[in-house]
Amino acid sequence: MTDVAVVGAGLMGHALALVFGLGGHKARLTDNNPDTLAKAQDLMGTALATLAEVNEPTAASKDRPWLSTAVPIEQDRTGVMSSRGFFDWGGRSAEELFQECGRKLLALKQALRNIRPMEGT
Repeated sequence: MTDVAVVGAGLMGHALALVFGLGGHKARLTDNNPDTLAKAQDLMGTALATLAEVNEPTAASKDRPWLSTAVPIEQDRTGVMSSRGFFDWGGRSAEELFQECGRKLLALKQALRNIRPMEGT
């Protein structure tokens, strides 16, 4: 497991952090906006549950306690600054890493498309 940092917990940042966590990395997540950072854990939990519902293999045995360990929320950037960068992940190149993450992001995107709005909302 490699310790990585995701700076920015918005729409893409929290999704990337979740994908990195599902890929076996510890993805420390931070944001300079405390409100955005506060929402990130719930958003990732919802996305994780959605992936499990559509039988995404990497999400099947994961739950919210796992999420807190795999993707810790960093209020200050001390832990984030100690993380390794994109280009030194277990001997894999940035291209290999992004291909792996791209496949998982695509699965998440497809799963989210399957969510239907509730009637009357």
